[in-house]
Amino acid sequence: MPLIFESISGNTNPFDPAHTVTPGANFDATVAIAGYARTFALFDRAAMAAILLPMGRISGDVSVAGNTFSQSASGFGDPMLEFNINVIGPPAQKNIPDVLRYEPGFSVDLLADLALPIGEYNTTNL
Repeated sequence: MPLIFESISGNTNPFDPAHTVTPGANFDATVAIAGYARTFALFDRAAMAAILLPMGRISGDVSVAGNTFSQSASGFGDPMLEFNINVIGPPAQKNIPDVLRYEPGFSVDLLADLALPIGEYNTTNL
């Protein structure tokens, strides 16, 4: 049961990986992702399937040329389905002796995510 929680505030967009500072801005976000994940062997390869449920709140104010713009959102996000399978690497660990004999090495996995849009969308809002 994965649970990821993060609370962020400051003058950078919390979802911008570059963390570019925006003068006159203030962002505040509390987000969590809860889910259920299950590992299993598929064709003798390690695999995992998961469902993830994002939720939280985010608000922001930006002052530009003397005008202040504010927006906020809260609630549940679109659920995500995730599937991961190992394509190159050691075979799946199916029992205790497999764990004892496991020798890690180079590994490549294939990961696919699918977001299921269930909310209301307003094309006039960013």
